[in-house]
Amino acid sequence: MRNLIGLLCLLSIFYSCEPKNCCVLPPQRSFSFEEAASGCGNFYVYKELAEEHLHLYVQADRDALNLDLTEQEFDISNEAITVEVLQFDGEIGQYACDDVANDQGTVISTWSALSGEVSIQITRDSISVNPWETTYEVNVKLKDVFFENEQNENAKLLETNFKEVYVGWLPG
Repeated sequence: MRNLIGLLCLLSIFYSCEPKNCCVLPPQRSFSFEEAASGCGNFYVYKELAEEHLHLYVQADRDALNLDLTEQEFDISNEAITVEVLQFDGEIGQYACDDVANDQGTVISTWSALSGEVSIQITRDSISVNPWETTYEVNVKLKDVFFENEQNENAKLLETNFKEVYVGWLPG
């Protein structure tokens, strides 16, 4: 009898709160990006799933993170790092690293990273140096990243690697 009363008390607690505040729901969606990566700027690396109209990107500030030739781990919540998955209404086009206007699709949903880990390492530094840009190669690894979009849908990315992506250059 005592166990039954305890169970009823426990159930009343779960039914009396909002699901978002008292329950951890499993991801409604899972992302997997195994395609080759591209990049530009200081720095922006990305992968795309053209058939699913998805664009995963990591944007980070090299100077603010004090990046160098050693691998460094950061929490996704670091203000110098942005990780998002953009969902397009159709063809992605030339969304990233392009200075031509009107040659990309329309973003219909943005999945923002809420938690997870990111490892960053510059693998080759100062490949080309001029007054406008310093190019380099970077490795970025995302692990156990949880995303949420504007409709409060969530998704998980277990792991993906951006290997030796050439960045630092500016489109144009």
